[in-house]
Amino acid sequence: EGVQSAAANYAAALGSDGMFSTGTRHDIVDSLYTRDAAAKLQGPMDKAYSPDFLGQMGLDENGKAPKGSTFVSRTIPVGTKVAQYSNDRARVSVWYTGLIGMSGSNSTDPVRTTWKTWTFDLSWTAGDWKITKDSQKDGPAPVPGDESAATSKDISEAVEQYGGFTYAR
Repeated sequence: EGVQSAAANYAAALGSDGMFSTGTRHDIVDSLYTRDAAAKLQGPMDKAYSPDFLGQMGLDENGKAPKGSTFVSRTIPVGTKVAQYSNDRARVSVWYTGLIGMSGSNSTDPVRTTWKTWTFDLSWTAGDWKITKDSQKDGPAPVPGDESAATSKDISEAVEQYGGFTYAR
């Protein structure tokens, strides 16, 4: 259960809006990955979260939403599966849904859902599970429900009123 909780918590942190700000992203990566894995990831992640990418998401170069808009990025774990486990190594997959997009009257990228599976290779390091490598794939995605899409205002208010989880279990 501990390794499953760690993997679910890591998915929640890595899918958060904190990943869109350089300083916060570095803190998240440094705290969740082994030292070697984090060192290899920081440069490529900084490149991936480039000003161009942030602009495509409607964010400024610091990962901030424009005034009057709310940026949403949340990962919500649905379940976990242990593929391999020993006292010091594990492979755990987290099936999750996510919310991503911009809520606001001028948004061209509305908040939408995603379904993915994130697989983590973990190592027991200094008294905690740390990620050595990870990968994601799409799905499985259920059939969409019959709910009508909420208004941008409703989404913004919900995001402000319901704080995201920093842990999943």
